[in-house]
Amino acid sequence: MKTRIFTQGDRLISLAAILKNADGTVVDLSDASVKFTMENVLTRANKVDAKAAVVVDAEAGSVRYDWAAVDIDTPGTYYGWFIRQVGGLDAHYPVGDQLRIVILAKP
Repeated sequence: MKTRIFTQGDRLISLAAILKNADGTVVDLSDASVKFTMENVLTRANKVDAKAAVVVDAEAGSVRYDWAAVDIDTPGTYYGWFIRQVGGLDAHYPVGDQLRIVILAKP
């Protein structure tokens, strides 16, 4: 499980990822839309609920999620997924796992 660390309220640095299949090959996002979901580890409540992510480079599987103020305002530990959507079907990335996102309190 990969851990990404951010500081409360810091929105300048987006959450970036390369989406890969279970065999490690990069996912081609040419015909896909991508969303992002993030939930609190303890309560399992959604902090981010399937909001649009940006496809940076479709052939390279590169995506990013640009934080809204409410997304990153509460320190804590969260799980996150990118959701690829093609023809009404979903696939979650990372495959069979999730990102651990830690939001640290402002110093």
